[in-house]
Amino acid sequence: MSRFRHCVFNEVIICTKVSAAIVVVLSDNFRRSDFCLQEFDVAFRVRKPIVLMLKDEVDMSLAPVAIRDLFNTYVRVLWRLDDHGENELMRSWDNVCYSILELGGVLECKTVICNYRD
Repeated sequence: MSRFRHCVFNEVIICTKVSAAIVVVLSDNFRRSDFCLQEFDVAFRVRKPIVLMLKDEVDMSLAPVAIRDLFNTYVRVLWRLDDHGENELMRSWDNVCYSILELGGVLECKTVICNYRD
């Protein structure tokens, strides 16, 4: 591992450990990126709540097992293309932000608001 990559990876570990929750904007580019997958792996190993936000169509059959399991088991935030070809959030930003704070333990509420599934 190069010196630069090693320093960045150490920062990823430190920042992940002190964060309350992790938001992953999952796309095929993310799925193909070794660096992005390493960031996900760190969050997964230190057992941080992970919120998946899917951007565009993602071929989940090619994703690592941990991402597929998370996708199939837990809440995720979805985007869709509107009539103008623009990405549109399926839930309100208020719901998304509230859910992230809740998963991170910042809020004491026990229900997850953003529970839209396909």
